[in-house]
Amino acid sequence: MVFVEKKLAERAVTQGISTRAVRGGKTGLPGEPLGSQIVMTSSFVLESPESTDIHHGYSRVSNETVAALEKQLCALEECLFAPVYANGVAATNAIFSMLQAGDSVLFEENTYGCTLRLAEEIFTKFGITFCSTDFSAHNVFKKISELKPTLIWIESPTNPLLKIIDIEAVATASNSAGSLLVVDNTFAAPVNQLPLQLGADLVLYSLTKYHAGHSTCMGGTVCTNNNRLGQALYDIRRFNGSILTASEAALIAQGTQTIEVRMERIASNALALAKFLESHPRVTRVLYPGLPSHPEYELATRQMCSGSGIIAVEFSIEPSERMEFLNRIRPLFSLSHSLGSTKSQVSIPALMSHAKLSLQEREQIGLSDSLFRFSIGIEDIDDLCTTLDQALNS
Repeated sequence: MVFVEKKLAERAVTQGISTRAVRGGKTGLPGEPLGSQIVMTSSFVLESPESTDIHHGYSRVSNETVAALEKQLCALEECLFAPVYANGVAATNAIFSMLQAGDSVLFEENTYGCTLRLAEEIFTKFGITFCSTDFSAHNVFKKISELKPTLIWIESPTNPLLKIIDIEAVATASNSAGSLLVVDNTFAAPVNQLPLQLGADLVLYSLTKYHAGHSTCMGGTVCTNNNRLGQALYDIRRFNGSILTASEAALIAQGTQTIEVRMERIASNALALAKFLESHPRVTRVLYPGLPSHPEYELATRQMCSGSGIIAVEFSIEPSERMEFLNRIRPLFSLSHSLGSTKSQVSIPALMSHAKLSLQEREQIGLSDSLFRFSIGIEDIDDLCTTLDQALNS
């Protein structure tokens, strides 16, 4: 990958990650379809009235196309369970739904806005408490020990400030406190880090992003090796009807096959563009885990295989110039809420994903109104640099 060489032996696997992405869940037997077989049905013919989960019965519960994607994800993530959901927020909802009144959740303070809003606006009504802290602070492990939360929720890299959290250290503290550790690994993708191997209990992905990779569908998953948690996640999906459709499962399975080759190009582009922007006179700050200037660069090089594809940038442009700037870069940078596509995208978190936070809350976590979040695609890097340079110089 881009700035850290990782031997396959370090991940203790029998097959490489590209092989697992392409062949995961496949038998290779004659007659097996090479592509994703879309089973478009609401119901299946049962062998007897007592038939339960031996075969598929009702597509709200399970479906052959969905099951094939789950096997592929389990192979890729090296886990036992990977139930898929209609989108990333539905997967987040499933995790919160395992909690009970009186339980508590400790968030990293720089967490995806929709995750925080789901917690505060929905689940606080059921007697679950939520609080946030800075997981890069020196006293965070003492706080975990004192609070003993039911659930610890972190992202690494975080959205949108790209903080790198020491997953292994947090996992150790979480285990000592009797807490469960959830890692939202969407920004890194499994080709960059595997949090279950670092001690996480649950790993969340918005499959809409790097797995699907082409802005064509939505999906989410929660990966785990814990039998109790895995069964609970499947039961929740069965009861709340949040399963992924067969057609979207097939699109995600198809996209996942190329996740490593796409991420290699994306990360290469992102590193080159981050270096270019860091030296530009109209840029005041660049945050990218692959740059030595990043505050957690050493941790990033130890924990990840590349800096992934997201860059956070602050420009020396006035608020009144934002739309003109966005319009000038629009041919190659699409203004969008999402990320992880083959096409480069841009957003302004303070006005979009984190708009519900007050100015004081944004200032507390270091999110300025002038910060732009770029999701880098696989376009020619010279074209990306030229587009930004021309827009800034004009």
